[in-house]
Amino acid sequence: TGEGKSVTLAVAASVLTLLGFNVNCACYSDYLSKRDYKDFERLFCALGVQRYIIYGTFNELSENLINEQGNIRDQVRAMILPTGDDEKKANDDLDSVLGDTGRANVLLIDEVDVFFNKQFYGAYYTP
Repeated sequence: TGEGKSVTLAVAASVLTLLGFNVNCACYSDYLSKRDYKDFERLFCALGVQRYIIYGTFNELSENLINEQGNIRDQVRAMILPTGDDEKKANDDLDSVLGDTGRANVLLIDEVDVFFNKQFYGAYYTP
């Protein structure tokens, strides 16, 4: 709608990566997500932060996070009922969330009003 959301999102993502975070920018639309990344890719490259910024749809970013972390059922069980090896595994999983670089992850949401409608918020995740 020409309100500058894409620019604000790209600038916020750039600043956060320069401060040491990994940034995931979520959007409901694959087209808009790819378009926005492409529009600001030169900026990200000029700042040397392109490897720390990921644009994608809500589903893509969710699937990446789930697949990257392994079996979600085992992880939840280990966090809720940690015992011995499970406690160590839960700590290892936390380390993997921070990644090899020790950078924490930040989620920025474009079109947040879409995220809170019935289709996304409170709905079951079905890959």
